[in-house]
Amino acid sequence: MAHAYIKRATKEYKLLTEACQTADCPNLISVTLPDEANLLTWHVKLRGPDGTLYKGGLFTIVVELTAEYPHKAPKLTFLTKMYHPSVATDGKLCEKLVEDWAPTSTVKDAVDKVVGLFSAVIGHEVLNEAAAKQFHENPEAFKRQVELCVKAAK
Repeated sequence: MAHAYIKRATKEYKLLTEACQTADCPNLISVTLPDEANLLTWHVKLRGPDGTLYKGGLFTIVVELTAEYPHKAPKLTFLTKMYHPSVATDGKLCEKLVEDWAPTSTVKDAVDKVVGLFSAVIGHEVLNEAAAKQFHENPEAFKRQVELCVKAAK
């Protein structure tokens, strides 16, 4: 008999995969399992939203669930290089992004918050001090760094 967290992960994986096919999630491109035997690690491919500096980029995040899911939020990490104040240079996302996590929250809720980071460059926990400083002190240089990131992510 499957554990409750496996059943929940399976259900949410299916729902998120189906969401990729709808117009309701224009920035969600795909959800895959890098290891078919492991339902707790997903790769989610996102499109940089129109109207943001990240427009046109294709970014992959790793979603890692644990046996404590859904009582504990998923761990989110960019696999694609990302230049953003709330993303560490190793791709780790700020934990405050999911600080309001509840057992009724879903992976889609977490992914939606990641998409929101593309629009809200400042306003979350700072993990990349250099990017935050550059954003405030030299916005044009920040924009050029983001453009390089987007170009590499196509």
